[in-house]
Amino acid sequence: MLLEVDDLKWTEFISIYVEKSLFVNPAWLAISASSFKFGLKYYIWKQDGTEIIGFPIFYRGSTIKAPTNFHTFSLVRAQGTQEQQKTAFVNALQQLKHQFKVVKLKTEIDFPYLKEFESVGFSITEKFTYLKKLDELNYARNISRMLKRSSQKKYTISLSGSFSNAFSKIWSSNKRYLFGNQKSFFNFFLSFSRRCFLASF
Repeated sequence: MLLEVDDLKWTEFISIYVEKSLFVNPAWLAISASSFKFGLKYYIWKQDGTEIIGFPIFYRGSTIKAPTNFHTFSLVRAQGTQEQQKTAFVNALQQLKHQFKVVKLKTEIDFPYLKEFESVGFSITEKFTYLKKLDELNYARNISRMLKRSSQKKYTISLSGSFSNAFSKIWSSNKRYLFGNQKSFFNFFLSFSRRCFLASF
C-alpha cells in the first residue's frame, strides 16, 4: 500500500534507513520546492505493516517532475528482500500514474530499477546535465558570468567529478546566504559530470 506521509514521519523514516543524504532531507527538499514554486509529497510503501521503500516527489498541478536538472528521483530502500522492494516500486509507479496525469522522474545513471519503468508503460530517455571536462575550464559566457557574480557575493564554487561531494561542499559553505535569495543559490550550483535518465509517462 502506498501511503502519503507528513514531514515528521518522513524524517523518522530516513533516520532509520538512510545514513546521511541531503537529497532526501526534508529541510533541503522543502527549500527546493519553495524556491521553484513546486509542491512536495512524501510516500512510503508498506506491506503487511513493514516499510519496504519510500521516496519524495516534486509536483506542479497534475504533473510530477523535477524542479531543475540537478534534482533527481531519490528512492530509499528500507526493509524486505530485493524482489519485494522491486515489486513495491512497480506498484508505487502504477499508483502514481493514477494520481497524476504526467509523471516524469529523473534518475541517476545507476538507478536499480530502470527496466521496471518500461514494464508499466514509461518511456526512458537518456539525458545529460551540464557536462564539463575539468582539464578544459573554458566556460560559456553565461557560466563565466555566474562564476564571476558568485565570487563577488562570496559564494563557494566547487569543481568536482562527484556530484554528491560537490553539492555537500557548496551546501555547507553557502547555506548562510541561502535565505537572502533562495533561487540564486540553486542557480549558482553547477554539476560538472553527471549523467541521468528521464523516465516519463
